[in-house]
Amino acid sequence: MSNLDYIKNLKNQTQKKKSVTITIDEKVLDTISEIADSLEISKNQIISDISANFVADYEKSNNPNYYIINSNNYYMPEGHLHMLLGNRASAWRDAKTVIEGLVPGDYVFIFMNGTGIIASGTVKSKFMSTDYSLVKYYDRDANKDDPPIEYMIWDENYVTIDFDKKSLIEADEMLEINQKLSIDEERVLLASEFHEKISKKPFNRTKISLTEEEGKKLKDIFLSK
Repeated sequence: MSNLDYIKNLKNQTQKKKSVTITIDEKVLDTISEIADSLEISKNQIISDISANFVADYEKSNNPNYYIINSNNYYMPEGHLHMLLGNRASAWRDAKTVIEGLVPGDYVFIFMNGTGIIASGTVKSKFMSTDYSLVKYYDRDANKDDPPIEYMIWDENYVTIDFDKKSLIEADEMLEINQKLSIDEERVLLASEFHEKISKKPFNRTKISLTEEEGKKLKDIFLSK
């Protein structure tokens, strides 16, 4: 729902209301009164809906949906850096639609094939799209064992992430970005550890849904590393 849709819906509320006395900053109340007049609704309606949205956001933050997003490094050797350095969770081309289901308040883990869980954080935005994402990828069709590296422009869906943790270490030397930044293996949660302690779910998809119990346990174990 866009902000415009939300404003339009202010005029079509049917929920039961209860009268309460509240204290609001004078300048804020004056602005709300002006907005209410322009929308031809009551200022109480605006205050009521803002409060309802706050309750929904609070409940979402305390009961998020949990997901694992694969960085797809089998084809994109720097996909994980794109996400972690850009504070986002992304998917490209045919897999990009998996990002559309993520909403603010969801909790996401970034998984890197052959390495494990390398980052986690809270979704901060609705999904956004770009059709000019420059990607570095392995051309596996040309050679699966020693694929040549290509550069392409791919379409990408992404959400912004407020990361709690990124398992990155930075070298002191001035190197290329893919050399300067590397994974801190001591702060990674391996796939084998996930399967042993949390769930037997395979990491064979771009997005994996977790139960609340699985998500909370994975978060606790990963952040403690």
